[in-house]
Amino acid sequence: MTREAIFKTQWGWCGVVEGKRGIMQVILPEVREDLVRARIRSRYPGSQEGGKGTEGVQRALKRYFSGKRVDFDFPLDLSPYSDFQRRVWEVVRTIPYGEVRNYQWVGCRLGDSRGGRAVGGALGRNPIPVIIPCHRVVRKDGRLGGFSAPGGIEFKRRMFELEGVRLDSLQS
Repeated sequence: MTREAIFKTQWGWCGVVEGKRGIMQVILPEVREDLVRARIRSRYPGSQEGGKGTEGVQRALKRYFSGKRVDFDFPLDLSPYSDFQRRVWEVVRTIPYGEVRNYQWVGCRLGDSRGGRAVGGALGRNPIPVIIPCHRVVRKDGRLGGFSAPGGIEFKRRMFELEGVRLDSLQS
């Protein structure tokens, strides 16, 4: 059984889904609460409201989107995903707040410096953005690369600004 919580941040409405083992999904800010609910229900149709275990995550995400530094140390449930995806996300989770790495860096940590494309694919399927900070990974040449959340690359750019990352310093 999954439980959900939908809540408002300074950037909009967010959602969190928890399972028995931990957080399973984070919905990044949307303009309306019903959009968050629809995204959760499309993936977890039987989810129930009132995820008590999400209260700490809610507080942390509210702090994050208000511009405060947050270290997200919450149990995650990534069991539905492949071993490769979980390994990519574990590496990315080590990237500190306000810092940026590139896809090749992640690939090297996995033992394959040429695995940037596969890393990008795994990051595009990240169900727990911000907690698994996929936005902190860019292309080797410093360009932002992709971002599959609503708002796309502009949302990624705003997250960098929130964390104090100077975008002009990323270009090679």
